[in-house]
Amino acid sequence: MKKILILISSLLIFCLVLTGCFGDADETTTGGTGGKETTSGTAGTSSTTGHTGMTSGTDHMTDIVTGDDSSSSEIITGNPEGTTTAQHVGPDTSPFSTTLPIFARLDFGTKSFAQDNKMTTHEYIVGLMTYNNEFLSVEFTEDTLKLTAKKDGTFQAAGEAASTDDSQYFLRGTNTCYYAMNDFAIHFDKLISYDFDDELRSGYGTWANFPFTFDNVGKEDMWRGYHQYMKIRIANPTDNDKIAVQFNNATAYASTQFMVMSIGKQKANFETYIYDLCYAANYASGKGVLLPGQAPGNNWTWKQNTAVSGLKFHLLGSTCSYANAYLNNAFAEGETAADYDVYAEYFNRLDSRALIKAGSTVEIDYIVFGSTPGQLRGYHSYMESSSMAET
Repeated sequence: MKKILILISSLLIFCLVLTGCFGDADETTTGGTGGKETTSGTAGTSSTTGHTGMTSGTDHMTDIVTGDDSSSSEIITGNPEGTTTAQHVGPDTSPFSTTLPIFARLDFGTKSFAQDNKMTTHEYIVGLMTYNNEFLSVEFTEDTLKLTAKKDGTFQAAGEAASTDDSQYFLRGTNTCYYAMNDFAIHFDKLISYDFDDELRSGYGTWANFPFTFDNVGKEDMWRGYHQYMKIRIANPTDNDKIAVQFNNATAYASTQFMVMSIGKQKANFETYIYDLCYAANYASGKGVLLPGQAPGNNWTWKQNTAVSGLKFHLLGSTCSYANAYLNNAFAEGETAADYDVYAEYFNRLDSRALIKAGSTVEIDYIVFGSTPGQLRGYHSYMESSSMAET
């Protein structure tokens, strides 16, 4: 009997030690603003490795909604000049693995996984979305949203050289004019509502400044846990190789809040991409590229833990933050030819409106946001899950 009691006591002590070490899954974590942020028990965890920007091992996590195990590799990029295949999420054995739930209100289609799990509704999406029907046609299928361009992204001026009589946007010294930046965009300008519990929160997904630096890893007051990553599943059979996203987390959309990101062109089949929004928004004033004399900005993290109230997606061709400065026949006050050259460089790298052609169609399954790439990898639509089951 003594042996049995000793054995039971040992087991109880062992369980208490484990509980003390790992805590509860519904733990309260310290938010970036210094206050306490309690996250729900539906939040998933991820176990990964990360070393000086290189990856080792494979993501293995249980999704916050589906319970899916996923270790597939996806593109993680914010660089319009190239993509990086990566699998790291963050430091292993993080004591603050609880993150915000996936923001999945933009899971398109008349019947979606997100809708059936009360994360969105088709009626909500239709009521929220606006667009310019002179330039864009919109169609919903059971699974997706189809966007088709009604016009080319550019047109020719009446004379040999374009002027403001032809268009507000044109290439200096040419007769090439561009349509306005938002003409081919889909808008979600009132994203915050009381219909759903979750909100899209800008900021770093795990530790402050990660993955730019590992210096804050493990420091309790450096935990953020906001939505740092965006995942899109899209079929893009066009020649366009860049998309752009604008956001509003203050009082208005700012011209410096464009995020231009690479996408695979001539991809008739659906592909998934995961973008690091901190990386995509971190360039100087949101220009999307660093040039000599420029310092990086911090647009996505400027107001951490602020609900994003609006999004605009440019999915048929990207548009440039500083298009106004470059696509104009007159120099702005104080602007010089050297400034013009800088703007031209930004524009050439970031604006792909010239690749928009009338009749071009892209098809989007969903656009969702999460705290880590691993968290997003587990999210699958019905169509995606069905295709995965067939392979």
